[in-house]
Amino acid sequence: MDESRQTVRVNVGDDVIDPAALVDSVRRADSGATVLFLGTVRDHSEGKTGVTHLEYEVYAEMVVPKIEEIVTEACRRWPVMSVA
Repeated sequence: MDESRQTVRVNVGDDVIDPAALVDSVRRADSGATVLFLGTVRDHSEGKTGVTHLEYEVYAEMVVPKIEEIVTEACRRWPVMSVA
């Protein structure tokens, strides 16, 4: 694969993610698939009912470098063309 044509963007923030726009941002004519993972919130958790949302806390200075490390490893192992 031509690594100079590889697109990698890592961004962490509070904005709502538009799945269709995200897929469009990585769609490529020379790629055979686009993989997207969407998680949803269950209405319960162990011992709790009425769950409506999740809150994540991260060590902001570490989260982007860690995601970039994972992406780098994935790109080393497989012919990844675009990541967002």
